[in-house]
Amino acid sequence: KPLRKEQREMKFEGAEQLHEEVHKLLGYVPLDPGKCEVVIPLMIVKKEAVLAITVRDINNDVVSDSSEELSVSVQVGSSGEVIVVKPVEDVSDGKYKATFTPSRYGDHVISVVVDGQHIPGSPYK
Repeated sequence: KPLRKEQREMKFEGAEQLHEEVHKLLGYVPLDPGKCEVVIPLMIVKKEAVLAITVRDINNDVVSDSSEELSVSVQVGSSGEVIVVKPVEDVSDGKYKATFTPSRYGDHVISVVVDGQHIPGSPYK
């Protein structure tokens, strides 16, 4: 199971090499937001839309059990209202789904963030 963000950010005074060794011993491989992807379906007002997200690490391997490091939000039209999509469900094998039901017409901006960074193309309009 991947470490939580606060566990990965432990710092050892003057010993960055020790920090890397601890990660190796714990089997931690950093997530890579640049290798993650999302499939966004056509969104229709009052109809549930399921976003399919794939999370990968720096070795391009899919990563499960990382829903804590994944956030999805939707800015609704010109209202500026932002909806945080919860929960993001771990489907298995590095796949996650986020479900959102648009409540009104207009442009929506979808942001997908992994480990504190937007994935390529995010935010999507």
